[in-house]
Amino acid sequence: MSADARDLSDSFQVGEDRGEWQRQARNKRQRERYGPAHLRRRREFVRRFERGEIIPCFRCGGDLDYDSDWELDHDDRDPARSFPSHKSCNRAAPHRTVTSREW
Repeated sequence: MSADARDLSDSFQVGEDRGEWQRQARNKRQRERYGPAHLRRRREFVRRFERGEIIPCFRCGGDLDYDSDWELDHDDRDPARSFPSHKSCNRAAPHRTVTSREW
């Protein structure tokens, strides 16, 4: 059998599986932080906003209401905890974070 006559369809599948595994490994942290628990917590705050509650921003303390542009923010010291904050406050947080290490 010559090299040109071989069926190489299976060899391409191995490469695709490896790429899929790498993509999943990269997204593992994303799935853990923004999985079902995060979505449940976000829905909880949406219901509270729909009831008319005004909730303080986790970062700046300003008021958040139904019409606010908000995101569910993670606590810097305990990522398992999450609170609503303004989208701009949440996006600026990596530049203002306090490290857990005392120097």
